[in-house]
Amino acid sequence: MSTPRNGIFLSSPYKGLATFDDSDVDALLFFGRDWETEVVAANVLASRLTVLYGPSGVGKSSLLRAGVVRALRRSGDPSPAVAYFGTWAGDPLAGLEEAARDAVAEALGREPADAPGDLTDRFAAWSAELGAELCLLIDQLEELFLYHPARQGAAGFVDLLPKLVLRPGLRVNVLLGIRDDALAQLDVFKERIPGMFMNSLRLEQLDRDAGRAAILGPLARYAELAGAEPR
Repeated sequence: MSTPRNGIFLSSPYKGLATFDDSDVDALLFFGRDWETEVVAANVLASRLTVLYGPSGVGKSSLLRAGVVRALRRSGDPSPAVAYFGTWAGDPLAGLEEAARDAVAEALGREPADAPGDLTDRFAAWSAELGAELCLLIDQLEELFLYHPARQGAAGFVDLLPKLVLRPGLRVNVLLGIRDDALAQLDVFKERIPGMFMNSLRLEQLDRDAGRAAILGPLARYAELAGAEPR
């Protein structure tokens, strides 16, 4: 086991089939997506709505968790609150609210004040209290329609998203992550959100150079932190 000087333990340089997470350890081992991280983070900061799509297994969740989340938290002064949400089996709105509250609390260094009104009103109050944007990275959106068919559990989120995107002055920026074979499911928003796909980004497979970085980068980092030269 590698024991870096900063006390972070690395049992292996590779994640295998597991998704990268928002952690110091995973950030150390995440290579090959620097350009995509910059592009996606810049789009999230510049636009009220960004759609990120790509084939299954391309690494959208890893890019968001280990790359974009951390890049956004380093941007601005004060930095935005960044919430990642991608678990749809339970109540989607309650889960999203919890993720947002935790993100704002982390950015503030304390719990945000209670706010009256609906979820959009609370997000508005929290971003005002923070004095910066609340960035919601909403991932694996295809599972919303799997676990919560339209006009049932999905209806709450379908009603919420246009309010988040279109409410004037609201300092909330949303990214939707979805598989490319499920893009048609977003048609439910087309009539409610003009220009729904105007800011869309496709995540491609790693090219040769990026793939090489993704393989050799973690190995070199692991050896560096272990105090040994990579072979």
